[in-house]
Amino acid sequence: MTKQTSDLYMFNHLVHQWQSGNDEARDKMVQIVYREVENIASSILRRNAQYRSLVTCELANEAFIKLFLSDDIKVNDRAHLLALCARIMRFIVIDKTRQRMATKNQGYMVTLHTGDTSTMDEDVSVLALEAALLRLQEIDQQRADIVEMRYFGGMTYEEIAEVTGQSVSTVKRSWVATRAWLKDWLENEH
Repeated sequence: MTKQTSDLYMFNHLVHQWQSGNDEARDKMVQIVYREVENIASSILRRNAQYRSLVTCELANEAFIKLFLSDDIKVNDRAHLLALCARIMRFIVIDKTRQRMATKNQGYMVTLHTGDTSTMDEDVSVLALEAALLRLQEIDQQRADIVEMRYFGGMTYEEIAEVTGQSVSTVKRSWVATRAWLKDWLENEH
C-alpha cells in the first residue's frame, strides 16, 4: 500500500468516525484538509474582488461551521468533503452578494475563470452566474456539480472524477460542453 493510499484510507476512516459522533476525528480531519479548503476560499475571493473585507480563513471557517452544524449532510470521503465546502462557500458568497445588493442596490461582477487557458475570461454578475447554475441544475445536475467543483472549488479534473465516479476524460468533455452552454446562457439570458 502506498503512502497516498494509506493517507486516503486514514482520512476516510476519520470521516466515518466523525459521522458516528467522534469530535476528535472531526478535528483531525479538519487539520488534514484545512489548507486545501483555505486554497478554495482564496480562489473564490480572488474571483470576487468586492469581498476584500472577507478573509480567506473566515470564509473557510464559515464553510466548516455550516458543514458541521448540518445534520443532513453526509460526507463520503476527502474529495466529497472538498466539493461540499466549495458548494457551501459558493452559497456564502451568493448570500453576501444579495445582502450587499439589498443595502446598496448594485450588482457585482466576477471573472469567470478557472485557471486553465481554455476558460471564459469575462466579467459576469455573481447573481447571473448563480441564475445560470440554477437553470443548469434543472437541466443536468451532474454538469452543474462539475461547474461548481471546477469554478468555485478549483478542483482538478481528477478530483472531480473521484467525486462523481466518472472518468477524467468524461469530466473534461462535460466541462467543455457545459462551459459553452454557460457562456451562451449568460450572453443570451442576461
